[in-house]
Amino acid sequence: MAKGLILIVEDEALVNELMGDYLEAKGYDTISTDHGNEAMQMVGEHKPDIMFLDIQLNDGVDGMTVLKKAREISPESKIIMMSAYKDKYGPETEKLGAYAFLSKPIQVTSIGQILDDIEAKSG
Repeated sequence: MAKGLILIVEDEALVNELMGDYLEAKGYDTISTDHGNEAMQMVGEHKPDIMFLDIQLNDGVDGMTVLKKAREISPESKIIMMSAYKDKYGPETEKLGAYAFLSKPIQVTSIGQILDDIEAKSG
């Protein structure tokens, strides 16, 4: 049985794929997109347990907009923001209810630590 559902919202296809492979190897089910509008629709349909959300996306809808909407649609989802611009976006994402912020380039160990933390707090 899967540990939960993770939505990956990332504009780089290779990063999306690699994260999906890693998370599935850790026992999670994953779905992904590179578009903000589609991400908001997927949050509504699937109510993911966890979401890894990039700030820059491919359809002009940024991750900050998705974060705000996702908090309304699925307040129980743990949202981890991802960007190379933590200084610029980090404080605002925290105010908007993000669970954590990963600076790009993302280290696999950082993903593992956040998942361990979430599991420990929910277990």
